[in-house]
Amino acid sequence: MKKLTILIAPLLVVLAAMAARFHGLLDCAAVCALDCAIDYAALTGSADSALLETADFRLNSWILAWVQHALATNPGQLFAANAFYPARAALAGSEHMVAVALQLWPLGLLGVSAPGLHQAAVLLSSLLLGLTTWALARWAGTTPTAALLAAALAVLLPWRVTELSHVQLLGVQWIPLLWLLTLRTLVDGSTTRRTVALTLLLSLQLLSSFYLAWFALVSSSVLVLVALLHGRQWRNGLPALALALSISLAALAVFSLPYLDHGGVALRGQALVESSAALAWTWLAPGGSLLFDPGLPFDARYRLPLLASLAALLSLAAVFGRGGAWKTDSAESPTATSTVTARALWAVAAVAFVLMLGRHLVVGELSLPLPGQWAAWLLPGFDRLRSPLRWGIVINLAFPLLVALGLTTFERGLGRLVRASRAAVCVAVLAAAMALSGWWPRLPTVDVSITPQDEDLYAALARLAPAPVLELPWPINPRYDVELSSGYLLASTRHFKPLLNGYTAWYPAHYDFLRHAARRLPDPEVISRLRAMTGLGWLVVHESKLDQATSQRWLSALNRGDVALAWRDQHASIYQPRVPAAEGYSLERLLAPSADAPTLSGLSRDTLDPTLSRGRVEIGVARGVVLDSDPSGWLGVSLPLRIHNHGQLDWPGLDPLDEGLVAVHWSLLAPGAGGGSADRGDTVLAEGIAMLDGDVPAGGRLATQVDVTGRVRAGAATLRVELVQIKNGQAQRQPLAAIEAVEASVVIRLRKRSSVE
Repeated sequence: MKKLTILIAPLLVVLAAMAARFHGLLDCAAVCALDCAIDYAALTGSADSALLETADFRLNSWILAWVQHALATNPGQLFAANAFYPARAALAGSEHMVAVALQLWPLGLLGVSAPGLHQAAVLLSSLLLGLTTWALARWAGTTPTAALLAAALAVLLPWRVTELSHVQLLGVQWIPLLWLLTLRTLVDGSTTRRTVALTLLLSLQLLSSFYLAWFALVSSSVLVLVALLHGRQWRNGLPALALALSISLAALAVFSLPYLDHGGVALRGQALVESSAALAWTWLAPGGSLLFDPGLPFDARYRLPLLASLAALLSLAAVFGRGGAWKTDSAESPTATSTVTARALWAVAAVAFVLMLGRHLVVGELSLPLPGQWAAWLLPGFDRLRSPLRWGIVINLAFPLLVALGLTTFERGLGRLVRASRAAVCVAVLAAAMALSGWWPRLPTVDVSITPQDEDLYAALARLAPAPVLELPWPINPRYDVELSSGYLLASTRHFKPLLNGYTAWYPAHYDFLRHAARRLPDPEVISRLRAMTGLGWLVVHESKLDQATSQRWLSALNRGDVALAWRDQHASIYQPRVPAAEGYSLERLLAPSADAPTLSGLSRDTLDPTLSRGRVEIGVARGVVLDSDPSGWLGVSLPLRIHNHGQLDWPGLDPLDEGLVAVHWSLLAPGAGGGSADRGDTVLAEGIAMLDGDVPAGGRLATQVDVTGRVRAGAATLRVELVQIKNGQAQRQPLAAIEAVEASVVIRLRKRSSVE
């Protein structure tokens, strides 16, 4: 009963902090059962950021729902997630978050939706993080007021808002408790209960996220090293720590095998985020406000409030206390506990900052490897941590504890000058000021509960026989594909049928190929190929998102008998393909393509003979056409092309591997004397390589499209296209120089669309 009473104060403080920071999500919990998402456009003030943050929210919501579904139905197929079909381990493209899903298991049993699971994870992690931070602060010898402030700061720090769409990063709630149990085990020795608790908590943290696994392992290792430097009295629990670590690492290894199998082979991922000392400091440095920056749009990153930072600096008195002596006389004394904890947390923060700097330190023309690079060389999986800046989260975990230790030092020092009760009141007022400054405007949210028409659509799809599903439109343009396919991914939690669409940071290698292969749907030839490669069983066509001409093509396919209608309303249709599967386009060749073998259609990948290769390229837009970018200057349009092959050789244009394929190199050129690579000194506004929608037979032609994307400026421009052949990963103009350039360039106008339009 006494322990329960002691918990009431920190629980109330943490709940108050959550209400201050997340009252938008708490409102959603009461109004729409957490079926809501942060309005990232209002939060960030950037359309690009909003697109990616919303997509990440959908992805992580799907992961939590899929993991619960797989563990309940077929645990052995956990990584065979239903997206990116026919990928054999689609979940290996993202964090599996098994531990997070397990902690939310009761909600899944109650039928909480995928977005609801995500938001519940955000709130639960905040609640537990506040309580575990308070527990460590109290064990470290801080005053009750300082410990309560640490609990509030753990919830209120800006990084919790910065990473709202990344619930796998927010789930750090067990790390402070791991630190506490680690230090307590070292000083007090092991007990069965403590060893079991340490093993369980470490396993939960390691299986929450690979980022968090490294955060927990590195920070705990630093704590152990610092404690061991304080003498023999801090070595009592080393065997228990080794046992807990061994069991937890074994669990982590089991769940890491699918990632090792796919590393760098079947997945194509995002590039490493480059960092620097200046950038790391920018992410952490306090803003102009003494307390928090409460304004929108939110861009505080992992910023540490200035006044609280000054309080944290006071904890250095504990670091250099006892006359600067490193070893402590007695591990049981409160002073020794505070001293060791302060030193360990400052060491953790220092190591995390070094890792924030990235892989190299650039000094002039020199590039010096940093510990991050050494870790990437030596430690399996460390190189997959794409953003070193996220090590700032570890600093944000240590920060509230350092603030509490600093305030405790301040209160005890002040107590020597004035009455102890007055010192306590002074510190309480200061702590309240720091905590209350964290009150925020209501987090902007939007309702993401499924619409009635989509409810009917996915309910109908769930009733159909199990078979792979493709949802259309399926844009080639990556920007639009992120927007649509992340929505399809989240909606798949309503049926969990295999889905060809998907969104993640690490895509299966065949994904782009299938998007191109499906581009000319519902052509019978395309349906036939997709059935052969994927066993496609259902086509979900969102007519409300298609132009009239494309919708009419689907009606023609239905009338021809190429597809059969399984369900329809005024917004969408579900079709069953009826065209027989094509020969040669097999699943095995799709998943294991070889540059030594012919293409799927049997064409050679050898360099084309220029004496036998002639042709013409036509751009299907009128001279002077106006292309609109969005208000930020981003252009994303698909323009028709017609390619004529007048030669004697078939041109390979469609295959999972681009080696040997004929493709289109496009460039947008602005007149001027810029230093671009174009002829006549024109400035290159944007350029890229576009794959063809099919092979080009000898003596025949291919109607295809080129996606023109990039940031552009308004004004006159020339769109130029040319055919190239991909050899050794490079676009080679030769031997296709004989291709006529007639009608292969056209003058256009670029216009930036206003937000009003």
